[in-house]
Amino acid sequence: DLERMFGKEKKQTSNQDHSAMVPLDLIDFPVEDLRVVDPADAEEINQIGESVASYKLINPVVLEPKEDGRFWVRDGRRRIAGVRRKGGKEILARVLDGNLSDGEAIFVGLVCNASRKDVNPVERALAVRRILDSGFCISPVELAAKLGWCRSRVSQCLAMAALPSAV
Repeated sequence: DLERMFGKEKKQTSNQDHSAMVPLDLIDFPVEDLRVVDPADAEEINQIGESVASYKLINPVVLEPKEDGRFWVRDGRRRIAGVRRKGGKEILARVLDGNLSDGEAIFVGLVCNASRKDVNPVERALAVRRILDSGFCISPVELAAKLGWCRSRVSQCLAMAALPSAV
């Protein structure tokens, strides 16, 4: 639960978060996304679009409001892409109250995606490194506690993130 992970001091996890149908043309994708974009995702995105069209969206996407009235997607990039592909005009979203720091945004993406089978270990490792580099968490121990992970899992992610990209 995001409220527990952010702690009491975070205003964006207050009771002001709300659900809404958000027009797809108001949603932007951050340049640095947790997920690695793979051209092979096209078929899977089509399947997601079919599923949403047939059964509706069960888990809302998570959006962060921007100052210009638009939104950053923080969880649900592929669901949004699937709905767009099927010609949808809007999507069910959990709209966060407030703006996230870079570290918080990466953290939200990691928390929302970490338990999914299709998040690969490299994506997870790079997200852990970026969260620590952003200053959102000051130590691997603090990050492990916020994620509910053991310290060794965070250490393994950091070791993987330090490997050369050719590996």
